[in-house]
Amino acid sequence: MSAWLQPLRSQRLAVCTFATIWGASALWLAVRGQGKLVLAGLGVAALLGVLCALTLRWTEPAGAELEQEPRRRTVLWIQLLLLALVVGITLWRGLLFHHAVDPSLEVPLWSAAERKLVEVAGKPAIALLNPLEYCLLPLLFLLPWTGRRYLGLGRGHRVLRVTALWCALPLAYVVFQLATGRLALLAFARRLLSHTVQNGPFEEFLFRGAIQSRLSALLGSGWGVVLGSLAFGAWHLGLGYTQTGKASILDGLASVFILQSTMGLAFAVIFHRTRNLVAGSVVHVVTNSMG
Repeated sequence: MSAWLQPLRSQRLAVCTFATIWGASALWLAVRGQGKLVLAGLGVAALLGVLCALTLRWTEPAGAELEQEPRRRTVLWIQLLLLALVVGITLWRGLLFHHAVDPSLEVPLWSAAERKLVEVAGKPAIALLNPLEYCLLPLLFLLPWTGRRYLGLGRGHRVLRVTALWCALPLAYVVFQLATGRLALLAFARRLLSHTVQNGPFEEFLFRGAIQSRLSALLGSGWGVVLGSLAFGAWHLGLGYTQTGKASILDGLASVFILQSTMGLAFAVIFHRTRNLVAGSVVHVVTNSMG
């Protein structure tokens, strides 16, 4: 087997776990009459698979995982539990936003704190909620006993090359839209700005810099990539509920596993092989800005 494919072989169980969940989700959607979503998922998986293969070929594996002393491992597990709480609460907020659950089922204290922030700071505070909840709040319990290698802020590797690879097709599509008058330049600029200050870099920090790095340190890089990607997909459950025409929560979960988790897997590979958040954040913003 080629050296650049060796990571897949060494992490066979993690890869098979992701593939099994993806396949079961696709089968569920097919049975439920969501064939278009399955075809979309297959197309996305094929395209991202090629890009991931090129990324693996053009980059070098990171060094071997370092052994963790018991005290640091305990801290990392505690941090993961706190991060899971943040993910769970914000996932629920997404379900409320997409009307997937009863609007009266708000999260005590958390929702009240959000409303108080908006009341005190005004409507501009709404733009601060995502950066605050996805980045600044997690940093409060990530900084203790944590170095840069556990935050995705270390020195990068082949960042420009990987960024160019992943942005080429999205930017070509945007240029086509601009040239044919289907998209205005100002509208695209607004999308870029919105996704930059609202989600791209901050979602990358939460799911790659914070969660994936800890899972990788504790369980190995393969499980870090796979479990982090599945968590990223499940976190979009509210969007999945909408994607399936609000059919059911189970349909929504299957949808995010074949679409958002696949995209999360791509971001995870980018993060793992470039070793910091820059490339993934840029690709995330550009991809989301396509429309």
